[in-house]
Amino acid sequence: MNKRLSLPRGFGILLILAIFIVPYVTVLITSLKPMEAMFATKPVWMFRPVLEYYFDILIQKGYYRFIINSFVTAIGTLFLSFAIGIPVAYAFSRFRFFGLRKFKLFILLTCMAPPLGIAFPLYFVFAQIGLVGTHIGLIIAHTGINLGLVVLVVESFMSGIPKEMDEAAMIEGAGALTMLVKIILPLAKPGLVATGVLVFIFSWNEFLAALVLTHGGNSTLPIVIPALITHTGTLWGQVTALCIVSTIPVIVLAIFIFKHLIRGLTFGALK
Repeated sequence: MNKRLSLPRGFGILLILAIFIVPYVTVLITSLKPMEAMFATKPVWMFRPVLEYYFDILIQKGYYRFIINSFVTAIGTLFLSFAIGIPVAYAFSRFRFFGLRKFKLFILLTCMAPPLGIAFPLYFVFAQIGLVGTHIGLIIAHTGINLGLVVLVVESFMSGIPKEMDEAAMIEGAGALTMLVKIILPLAKPGLVATGVLVFIFSWNEFLAALVLTHGGNSTLPIVIPALITHTGTLWGQVTALCIVSTIPVIVLAIFIFKHLIRGLTFGALK
């Protein structure tokens, strides 16, 4: 009976994997095809892989600098979001005060705000203070976009930590900052890792705010990919190569923190 039940489950898992993997593998194969194989009238499955598109896009056209811009923005957004969001989440999880529910509702509404309604007001404000076209300006914008996520998600993890541990630490003379750093944060590590990965990915892939607030050499990777669509046609080799390169940091990050990521995403699932 169990073996019969496992067949549909196995088929479903393979189907889901195929939905996610086949498009990525197709892009990867395309980025390695020579020009004549890429535009052949019939699909070409056997060919000699080439790396000229990667060399052309990263070295000759200098797109590596946009990858650096994306890294700087994503890492800066991650640190600033955590520096502001973690203390707020700790206060929400440990203290009860008037208007707490309204504060959480307001934060939730900011997460639901349409990006188009935020990007252009940000541009006019940042233009007045000289932050348009700078890494700092985009980091602040991405922090504002992701801060609600950090506060609400991290607060849910911290609320799952028993308050009796706080009371025991207070008896030993620990203050609020000591409890946060030495007790709460280590216990909430899986949740922090999962939240950090989400913030990094959202900042890495964000398009609209980066389009409005950056230009020229300060642009991030998602902004420059459409520039490969020219009036003479789409440079499919360079486009697919750059798409593959843009996924590598996220894949490597997920592999290195896979254990903590799974624990964080499944935290509280059995409660």
